[in-house]
Parts: sequence; structure tokens; C-alpha cells
Amino acid sequence: MKQTVNPAANKERLVLLLVMAALAGAAAWLRLWQLPLQLIADDEWHALNKLVASDAWGIFTSFGHADHSIPLTLYYYAISQFTPLTESILRAPMIVTGLITPVVIPLLCGRFLSRKEQIMLFVLLSLSPMLIYYTRTARPYALSTFLTGVAVVAFYLWTTRPSLGKSVMYVLCCSLSAWLQPVTLTFLLTPFLFYGVKSLYMCRKLGQPQLFLRLLALGITQLAVLVLLIGPPVYANLSDITGKTGNNSPTLTSLTLTFQLLLGSVSVFYGVIALAITAFGAYTIWQRNREIALYLAIGILLPFVVITSSGAAWIQHALVTARYGLPILLLLGIFMAVGATRIICLAGQRLFSLAIIVFASVIYLAGPLPRIYSPELNQFTGHMAYQADYRWEENIYNVELDNRPVSGFYRLLGEQPHKELNIVIAPWFLEWHWDRWYIDQAVHQQQVTAGFLDGFCGSRFYGEYPPDNTQIALTNVVHVGELVSDSNRKNYDYLVYHKNASRGAQDAARYQECGAKVREIFGPPAYEDEELVAYSLTD
Repeated sequence: MKQTVNPAANKERLVLLLVMAALAGAAAWLRLWQLPLQLIADDEWHALNKLVASDAWGIFTSFGHADHSIPLTLYYYAISQFTPLTESILRAPMIVTGLITPVVIPLLCGRFLSRKEQIMLFVLLSLSPMLIYYTRTARPYALSTFLTGVAVVAFYLWTTRPSLGKSVMYVLCCSLSAWLQPVTLTFLLTPFLFYGVKSLYMCRKLGQPQLFLRLLALGITQLAVLVLLIGPPVYANLSDITGKTGNNSPTLTSLTLTFQLLLGSVSVFYGVIALAITAFGAYTIWQRNREIALYLAIGILLPFVVITSSGAAWIQHALVTARYGLPILLLLGIFMAVGATRIICLAGQRLFSLAIIVFASVIYLAGPLPRIYSPELNQFTGHMAYQADYRWEENIYNVELDNRPVSGFYRLLGEQPHKELNIVIAPWFLEWHWDRWYIDQAVHQQQVTAGFLDGFCGSRFYGEYPPDNTQIALTNVVHVGELVSDSNRKNYDYLVYHKNASRGAQDAARYQECGAKVREIFGPPAYEDEELVAYSLTD
């Protein structure tokens, strides 16, 4: 029989395809925008500090005082034996997994989600501020979140239709994710608990031990791999691990802020609507398949309870709780995608493409992304001023760091064509809570390079590496000592030395001594005020 062609349906599919292509482009743009210019800072230095101070065995057998992520640091170590590490190399694993997460996770959920629900989940994951942020960060969270999501879904698929491929997928993803970030075990082992209870019921009530035996075999295999990977550092650093638990607790305020970070907005109205859609989605899945509904719900709630009650160090900070619970975004996203799709379909099937555009626009505008991406140049998209609290005025980093007028020199630079000049700024402090350069750049809109003082007026500056180090060669860094030679100045226009501490709690005495040497070597300044001294490098 000859099939009839439906022009309206074909047009709708074409429009939807174009909308999805545009959203995919937007998702990639948000993750890659000015990425090579972003400075490596704060926690991103954990792995570099370990790399400089240790060999491969030392990296493998230690979690470190500041968790450096063992496999990620080993990857850096291996690469550094052949070529120096740059910002792009450091971020590459997270960029790759961050780009594919919004695609792969919905595709894996095809067993229990419709095509439109998969599309909606793609939209949610593509525009999540937290997922975007960690894709752009040289820390393991984007990678471990992807692996955890794949492992949790693969486990469910394996229990419903067992196969060697699914079990191998779970073991590989679980092992690597736990090795990258042990806290993900709270998510990765919850499936064993959920289906362990079901298997015991099937054994005792129905006389069917097959599921129990399969779980036992998978569990023994998984345990053996985890012992091989995590056993040595646990054995060698047990006191450090126990010392990082039972120390802190989240508060109601921090948990509220954690919810806002995961949600991607501080708007109460947006939050209420999002929760209502999520609850409706959970109800819809419950009506269709109670097992997957319970599996997802327990996979969200149990790890969150364990994490928040663990007493882990710094857990009272909302962003710490949020990043430990990052896989929740994937599982909650499934509920929200189902709820949103169901509501749209009730309103009218032909409205789906338009609804996707509206939905995506609301998600983008309700969160921090417009502020982060609005400047012509922003090398500090990962600064805690943007990421720790989406309430700009109440964010403690802005409260503490926006404590003085911007120097007149930066205002003069702001009158020049934007992104034309390259300013070397010293001294450099790796911790975001000492760094107010993002405030200055919002005014001057010129490229910034961190000026390292190591080898120029001392050594062992925290958050720097020595000039003769062959393992690291960050492109947004230059050693001030190199600028003494005119031949090394061609890519830079000014050397700016800040005179004062970024805020009162900072001890900057050592850096004031360096300032005197800078003045001695680089001669009369081109500009000076109470805040800084600027030396021209183009004369």
C-alpha cells in the first residue's frame, strides 16, 4: 500500500531538527567560549602542585592533602613526560565529556524515555550552569559526573536485560569515576542496594535467585577492581581520609543555596515551577514504570543524605555540596524532562519546537549565564564571584573583593579598543578569594596574563612553578624575570604591579619587597597611583 505523505509532519520534523542543531551549537559555544584565555586557578592547581612535588608512584598512592584526583594527575604526569602541560591539555578530558554528556545520557535513557523526552533532557543538560562551569574547569567533576550517569543507567539496563556489554560498561565507568572522585561511590553503589533488596525478595518469596547471583558476581568483580585502584591510596592515607570527615555540616542556608546552584537560578518563582514540573514528571514515570521511578528517586535521595550527613570537610559551603552531588542533575533532569514534555504535549503536539525554544530561553535567562557571558572579554568565568552564589550582590566573594574603586589606569585602558592589549599583572594569587582581577577586567577589557615572581625575587611562591620547570607551560602565564629581556616582551604591553593586598586578611609583605625590585629593574613607571604601578613594555 502506498504511504501518504504528511507535509505538516515533515515540516515539524524539519523545524525541530533546526532547533536542535541551534541548541547543540549554543551548548558547545557556552562550553568553549574564550576557553583558551581562562586562567588556571584555585582548585585547578591541586593536580599541578602534586605533579611538581611527586613522581608517578607518589601520585598513585596518595589522595593528597588537597584532593588532586589520582587518575587525572597521572594523565597530566604522563603527558608532561612528552610535552609541557597547557591549559587546553589540562581541561581536555572535561571538555570532551562535558560536550557529550547532554547527548549520551539522553540516548542511554531511550529504553524508558520517549524521543521528545530525550530531546527535553538534552536541552536541560545543555543549558545547566553547573555542568557548563565544570566542563570548563580542570577538575574531575564533569568527567566523573558523566561516568556516574552512564554507570547508573547501564546498571538499570543490565538488570532488565542482562548482557556482558552492559556489565562491563558499568564496571568500567564505576571504577574510573570512583577513582577520579571517591564520593561518587554514594551514587554508584546505590543500585546494588536497590536491586539487592529486590533480589532478596525474589529469592525468599518467589524462589528466584538469578538476580541475586548476578548481583553477587558483578559486586565481587567491582569490588576487586576498586581494591586495586583505590586500595593503595586508602591504605597509605587512611588518617588523612578520616581527618576529612566529621568536621563540618551543611546549614539550612547552605542547602538552600545548593538547591539554587543545582537548579541554575535563584528565582523563587522559577524554582517553584521547576519543582512542580519535576514532581509531575516523577508522577508520570511512576504511572508508567514504578521500578524506574523508585530507582531514580532513591538514586537521588540516598546519596544526597549520605553526602550531607558525612561531615566532609567544607561541606558547609554550598558549592562543595553541589559539586559532590552533581550526578543528581542528571537524574533529576530525567524527571523534569518527562514532566515538561508531558505538559507541552497536553497543550498541543505541534507546539513542541516552539516550546523547546521558549523553555531553553527561560532556562538561560533565569540563571547566571547572561552575566557571565555579557562582557566582551571575561577570563574569569570560573571565579567564585560567578559560581559560588548566583546572587551577585550577596555573593561573599563580591562583598569582600569589591572593596575599593578600580584604578584610574584600568579606566584609561578601558578607553582603548577592547582586547587589543596584553597586561602582565603581578603578584598572582591562585585562590579566588584573593583575586579581584575580574573586577578590574570588567572595566579595562584587555587580556590579562599572570606574572609569576618565582625566580625573580625569591622562590616557592604558592601557586607558581619555577622558570626552569619543564612539565608545565601555561599560555596565560609569564615569569616576570623573563620580561627583563626586551626579546621576551613582544607579546605584552604593560607590566602592572599591585601595591596592596586584595583585602585586609591577606599577608602581602613578601610581595611588597618584590615590588621594590620590579621598580628597580623596570625603571620609571608609565602610570602610578595608590593601587598599582604600571610599566610599559613596548618602549
